[in-house]
Amino acid sequence: MRPSALRKFCLFPALVVGCFGQAATPPKPIRLAVTVESEGPSGLWAQSAHDLSKSQIDQLETLVRGELSKQQDLLLVAKDDPNDILGLSIVVEKVEGPNQAVSFVASTALAVSKKSGDDLFVTHDVVSGPDLASVAKTVAFYFAAMRLRLTLGMMGSPKN
Repeated sequence: MRPSALRKFCLFPALVVGCFGQAATPPKPIRLAVTVESEGPSGLWAQSAHDLSKSQIDQLETLVRGELSKQQDLLLVAKDDPNDILGLSIVVEKVEGPNQAVSFVASTALAVSKKSGDDLFVTHDVVSGPDLASVAKTVAFYFAAMRLRLTLGMMGSPKN
């Protein structure tokens, strides 16, 4: 083997270890504030939905936070956190269907809240489920899907 080929052969393992052996720096956690509320008495007069009780609102918030806490690199913070954060707002109502079957419908909005006080709307969706636990799981999935779309740059930008 020629000396130059021998040097390249000996350097290759060192390059591989140098490239792949370095520990990756962990990503900064996403700071997320979650708020859950009912539509309230100022909702549309024609709506057929009913407000949840305070205990149901608290239960849904606990369930949503529990589902979201399963996601990696996510830090749940208070809505008045002084840093730039993502805000997930959930407005939920109870709807009675045939035979007094109850469903829960939630309007979810995701926004970037800046320290400067400016909020940037990201996306909105409506989810529903037969119980609060299923609504919480769907909201967590909605957030994970939006997070993936944002990470991959799939949200696109508006065309003028």
